[in-house]
Amino acid sequence: MHTQMYIITPLSNLHVGSGETSIGVIDNLVQRDVLSGFPNINASGLKGAIREYCKYKGFAQLETFFGNDTKAEKKVKGAFRFFDANLLAIPVRTNKVPYMMATSIEILKEFVFKIDQFNCGESLTNLKDKIEELIEQIGTVNNSSPTVFDENMTDAIIEELD
Repeated sequence: MHTQMYIITPLSNLHVGSGETSIGVIDNLVQRDVLSGFPNINASGLKGAIREYCKYKGFAQLETFFGNDTKAEKKVKGAFRFFDANLLAIPVRTNKVPYMMATSIEILKEFVFKIDQFNCGESLTNLKDKIEELIEQIGTVNNSSPTVFDENMTDAIIEELD
């Protein structure tokens, strides 16, 4: 088995609903990982979106790669497995710039853990090394305020700091 990891960068606003009928500040609540509580994209939704894109582009081997329609009489399993897409960074508003990308040590550690678990180290060695260095650098800061690496942003007020 070969595992490939991808970094997804939305080009426009992205809102993946939880499927719950509970109404929050946004029309539908955001999908979240049940263990960490961080926003994510469930594997089934990700697989469905990629399948629809491939179908739109006229990709001929949909059934081979994704399996057949769940309503089909004879079910065919697809050649690929999909896992949840997890958050690496989230835009937060500041008083200095419209937004900046923010993350946490927990999110970065989880990403490194998944690189190891899914044996993606070879293709992502450079990225993994940089993230581990960043985790170590952040970990040496001894205060409860966020670590900011841009000198122009050191005194920025960050919305929803928690």
